[in-house]
Amino acid sequence: MGVSQRKAPIAGNGGKKMKRRAAKPRDWENPELTGRNREPPRDLGAPYPCARDALAGGPSPYVLGLDGEWAFRYLPGGAEPPENFFAPDYGDAGWDRLPVPSVWQLHGYGKPYYLAFSYPPAVGVRRGRVPDIDASKNEIGLYRRSFSLPAAFAGRELFLRFGAVKSAFYVWVNGKPAGFSKGSMEPAEFDVTALVKPGGNTVAAEVIRFSDGTYLEDQDMWFFSGIFRGVSLAAEPRVFLRDWFVRAVPDADYADWLLEADLFLSNRTAERAELTAELLLCGPEGGAPIARFSRPAAADARSGSAVPLAGRVERPLLWSAEQPNLYRVTAVLRGPDGAEIEAKSVLFGFRSVEIRDERLLVNGRPVRVRGVNRHDFDPDEGWAVPPEEQREDVALMKRANINAVRTSHYPDDPLFYDLCDRYGLYVMDEADLESHGVRRQGIPGGDPRWTAACEDRVTRMVARDRNHPCVILWSLGNEAGFGANFAAMKRAARALDSTRPFHYEGDPGLTVSDVASLMYPAPETLEKLGRHEALEIGLLDRVKNRMTSDNKPLRPEQYRGKPVLLCEYAHAMGNSLGDFQEYEDCFDRYPNLAGGFVWDFVDQAVRRRTPEGDRWLYGGDFGEEVGDGNFCADGIVAADRTPHPAYYEVKKAYQPVRVRAVDLSGGVVRVENRGAFSDLSGFEMLWQVTEDGRPVAQRRMEPPPAGPGESREVRLGFRTTDFRRDAECFLTVFFLARNATPWCRKGYPAAFEQFQLAPPAFRPEPEEDRPLRLEVTPEAYLVSGEGFRAAVSRRSGDLVSLDYGFGELLRAPMRPNYWRALTDNDRGYANFSPRWEKLLTWPSMRWRGATEKRRVRGVSAERRGNRAVVTVEQRVPHCRGRAETVWEVDGGGNVFLRHSILPKGSMMRLGFTFGLPRALRNVTWYGRGPHENYCDRKTGAPVGVYSLPAERLGHAYLRPQENGARTDVRWMEAVDGEGNGLRVSAKRPFGFSVWPYTQADLERAEHGFELPERDFLTVNADAAQRGVGGDQPGIAHVHEAYRLPKGRALVLELVFSKAGPRRAAENRRT
Repeated sequence: MGVSQRKAPIAGNGGKKMKRRAAKPRDWENPELTGRNREPPRDLGAPYPCARDALAGGPSPYVLGLDGEWAFRYLPGGAEPPENFFAPDYGDAGWDRLPVPSVWQLHGYGKPYYLAFSYPPAVGVRRGRVPDIDASKNEIGLYRRSFSLPAAFAGRELFLRFGAVKSAFYVWVNGKPAGFSKGSMEPAEFDVTALVKPGGNTVAAEVIRFSDGTYLEDQDMWFFSGIFRGVSLAAEPRVFLRDWFVRAVPDADYADWLLEADLFLSNRTAERAELTAELLLCGPEGGAPIARFSRPAAADARSGSAVPLAGRVERPLLWSAEQPNLYRVTAVLRGPDGAEIEAKSVLFGFRSVEIRDERLLVNGRPVRVRGVNRHDFDPDEGWAVPPEEQREDVALMKRANINAVRTSHYPDDPLFYDLCDRYGLYVMDEADLESHGVRRQGIPGGDPRWTAACEDRVTRMVARDRNHPCVILWSLGNEAGFGANFAAMKRAARALDSTRPFHYEGDPGLTVSDVASLMYPAPETLEKLGRHEALEIGLLDRVKNRMTSDNKPLRPEQYRGKPVLLCEYAHAMGNSLGDFQEYEDCFDRYPNLAGGFVWDFVDQAVRRRTPEGDRWLYGGDFGEEVGDGNFCADGIVAADRTPHPAYYEVKKAYQPVRVRAVDLSGGVVRVENRGAFSDLSGFEMLWQVTEDGRPVAQRRMEPPPAGPGESREVRLGFRTTDFRRDAECFLTVFFLARNATPWCRKGYPAAFEQFQLAPPAFRPEPEEDRPLRLEVTPEAYLVSGEGFRAAVSRRSGDLVSLDYGFGELLRAPMRPNYWRALTDNDRGYANFSPRWEKLLTWPSMRWRGATEKRRVRGVSAERRGNRAVVTVEQRVPHCRGRAETVWEVDGGGNVFLRHSILPKGSMMRLGFTFGLPRALRNVTWYGRGPHENYCDRKTGAPVGVYSLPAERLGHAYLRPQENGARTDVRWMEAVDGEGNGLRVSAKRPFGFSVWPYTQADLERAEHGFELPERDFLTVNADAAQRGVGGDQPGIAHVHEAYRLPKGRALVLELVFSKAGPRRAAENRRT
């Protein structure tokens, strides 16, 4: 290549794999080399000419953005870059054009790999041979662009900044080498003062897809590559503020604070610089300084110096996630004549973090982490997340009452931290370190070859982000084993910031981590930790550790004095997040349980836009040799930021206000403020009473004067005797946002609680006095009367026809259904070993066999008074005795269904399924909603009367699976535009779902675009269905309370009746 920095070409020998051993290791295969000519890490705030401009916070005249269209050439593995491609006069007219920032795989170059636990084929993992990159499979991206140097940059120090590049890269300016860097989720900065010239300039980069750094970047995410965060050129004066660290220390009462700042100066001149360093404290929008501190400073020629500044600030407003009060701190350098040389500014919050008495304290108060893990991901641009999407992420979190985010498992785009500062989110900032696929080989462990890389990754994160008040914990990485390198990381990071605690889940003895961190403990495990009991691991835990987990035994003396923090829990893959409320209840019971971070926030699905519509793709959809399928879909929101139903469960469990019943008959409740800093004045309180779903009373009130952590009794002003005794009555208490905020509208319901005041009476009165006919044909028993006709098959025992005078209602027969299209959790260990799927999913799939292999032994009919009764006897696999179905039809056309069965094992569901015309698309129900809910995930779905078109009742998970259920339903109706249709009700609450496809379609499809649009609707009506689970990654682990019991008789009872215009009108009014 003729480039001194390049120790070896990326590939050679005609594309053949290069020899393993070379005289010197290649830069990108040498873990002891983290970069070359790269500047030490620092806060990359923009330089301004004066304090006024810095306070205004607008674009800096000394920062030139280099984002936009770059010339790009993609080289597959084994290809050599053209000679001198980085030269200014090299012709790139024939190259492609690629936007920066972006990842090249999502622009048609190479293959993206989604792997949750391992590495792409180019990355060798043979023990004793790591790092071992197959150069014949290692891709290169070549980038070029030109820029014109602004006149204002003349005579200044120039720094070329890359926000993030995957995985390693060289850079040239005007044909001369500027540097080399690895560590792909942190910024890299190069001093290019001597390389840039007035007028036109050329910058070129060679980006290498895989490097030794890849071994430390084995996070559960896509393997993309490219320049995916912004590029810029910054111009500093020759004497400048190179870096700074601002912090605040409270007094014993957290009232007055000492504002401290360390200013690190750099003097690039040949003379000593005599200066004045000044610190200004202003409001977030600028204005007159609230406080000003200054002192003389100096920097020797071609050297640097550290200047401490400090001053007391009386009773500042404090920053927290609940009250994100911000100030603007500006550092100013002045020359001997008092003229301003440079100014830099940051948004600053007075905030302290400490651990005391086994609690995580912010500003001296215990805080509960109600958090979520988040990947920096966009479905169209991968890691190049647009600013508007980052804002939407933060707004979605705030609307879901989330107060904390873990940047799993690398530092995020800098804008995200600015938004967390402004909106109010605690951040556990995590270093770009996960060696999942080689951690059992002791990488990085205590291997000294990897020490520099480990320290480099954490120090670049800390230096970049330490001025953000939102960051309350540093994390040393994720699932990377343990060893001396983690102690070295902590020492290196503490040298930059000793004000925050440190987290690392993989620390088995808690010698490095300041918190006791766990992944995916069951609620009973949490209970043990809350009671300070020993935590043992069993055989199953050890097996999981061999695959993916880091389960560890803990003795009480190891974690005593440390809060317990779940860095990952409640795995939200597909239709999941059952049992979530149980975790929050457990956190409430034990002060040493600090909370945790749900896994995770957003699905990592890739969108492919086609003329037929968007197609959502996952691992294995790009022709890759290996892939981990849809394990990338773990979010509580979809990749396009549409909330999944689990989102609303998180919102409910995390809500800032709780209401408990005291005396419901007298309208007395207790309101509890679950916050740590705010009272309830930010809310309006609204209560509403419904009778059979219809609101009959409501009132707006001021919330009680309950301070943080306090509760007050409230008399709502009603008595239950005010309402009908023959109606089911519910009280719902809402807390609504009093004012609009950047993340929600005025009146947004941030919290609710619901109480049943009077029980329901479900069963409709049959119309016994009307005449009825029972006829027998070779195929069916026919029952008819005034305005209706029904038929039960003599062969299958199914209800095959139902007509109320406006046409046949059944497009598919009513028949028993004992299974569901497997959720991701139902697949269980097959998610990790797909080739064993049939064996591993048999406990669930046998109920499909039971449904399909049901054998009818007899169908008989008789008259009982003015009813026709058809009894079906059948044998069902995996059940004892005979299952019985009884169809009773009265003179009014009401069809009463009773189905009883005695399962030997725990069933998936007990229900009936049938088809309805597509015209009956208007669905109304009285039950939980409006969104999908299941027996173990329904606290966020209040009981009410809801209406939705059938097309919106299902939910589109990335991999099609069981979806769209509503539980605790009293009745549901599906009607056409004129109000004619079918009503389903029962003596006790039931569940239902409606789809525009069949359950078999759902089971066959692996992608949403593979689901057909049928010309009828599938309706499922269930007495019960197994919960969805979600304690463990990809494993249902459904709690016993949410499983259908085995060895006990189970009964389904439903009533089908005519829905007409009058009833539909009543529903609309409700």
